[in-house]
Amino acid sequence: MTTPLNKTVVNGALQLDEPLTLPEQSRVKVTVTAEPKEGDEVARRREVLQKFRAFSDARPIFSSGERLTRDQMHERH
Repeated sequence: MTTPLNKTVVNGALQLDEPLTLPEQSRVKVTVTAEPKEGDEVARRREVLQKFRAFSDARPIFSSGERLTRDQMHERH
């Protein structure tokens, strides 16, 4: 049985946000996934945008070539 639960870290220990419906002395397996703080997500997005801009600046698209008409672009043989 898998039940997702929300917990809060208090003095280094996990404290459940709501009570469990398991019998006393039940053994459970816990997987911890930290939720990112709002500031962390904003910083991550800025970092990704900065990397994308650096990538696109290093590979410019030169549009000085011949301009094709719609018919030329969709020409079928």
